Amino acid sequence: MQPESYLASHQPAPSPELPQPVRVVTTIKIGVQLLIILPASFMVGAVIPALFFNLSLPVALLIGIAATLLVVISLLITAYGLRNRPKWPYVEVSEDGIAAAIDRIRQPMPWQEICFFATYKGPSTPLLLSTSKHDRYYELASPQRIIRWRYQSRRAPQMTTQPELDQQAYDRWHQQLLGYIQARTNLPLVDLDSVPVPTGKR
Repeated sequence: MQPESYLASHQPAPSPELPQPVRVVTTIKIGVQLLIILPASFMVGAVIPALFFNLSLPVALLIGIAATLLVVISLLITAYGLRNRPKWPYVEVSEDGIAAAIDRIRQPMPWQEICFFATYKGPSTPLLLSTSKHDRYYELASPQRIIRWRYQSRRAPQMTTQPELDQQAYDRWHQQLLGYIQARTNLPLVDLDSVPVPTGKR
């Protein structure tokens, strides 16, 4: 109700220029995905049969290899089927509105519908794919819905963007994005971490 009382310490400078690129996808590098999935598939395929079905080591290894091959084939089929679908998490901006998705594809939110612009620290992520303990989230809200995205101030080596941006280019792009949002909405950036949480009556 009083956003001016909880402004973020750093307000983005208004920028009338559309940020480039207009769409940025954050994802895990394919090599890292395979390094995680394939050994896990082999271990599940080999160890579980050996432990629960009392199989010999050669048979268990063959089952593990077969399970890994099935996973590889499944990944290839899935990748082929999804090759033309939008990837996420992403942020996409245009002169008409902005779309952002952490977990699924969302429809763009028109600029004229946005009535709230906020930021806050996310939960502690010591085991997730980030070098920061807390990643910062940004949020835009209309009377009907909310869109949000995560900004990684220090991306882990296993993370990448499409199109590929190094950390400096990614930071510059994100500052341009915030400035464009400010210019199109004329809304201040509110720091939700500074808003006191109301205590409910028991």
